[in-house]
Amino acid sequence: MKIIISNSGHLAVDVDGAVRNKGCPFSGQSCGDWCPLFGEPEAYVDVVTVYEAGDGIANSVKLSLCQKDLIATELEDLR
Repeated sequence: MKIIISNSGHLAVDVDGAVRNKGCPFSGQSCGDWCPLFGEPEAYVDVVTVYEAGDGIANSVKLSLCQKDLIATELEDLR
């Protein structure tokens, strides 16, 4: 999965080549960086993935939102 933040701050997710814009379940608008609960992307290491991979490296990114965290293997931040 790939997280995409457009140049205008809108959030979208690309899963297997299908890009889907993400909407806010509370406001009825699209999710984006104008929301005070939209976090900044950060590196994420899942201990189980690192253990199973055996190489000690897990390249993932986490984006915290109001009700959940999105974990993806790639981030495209166009802001």
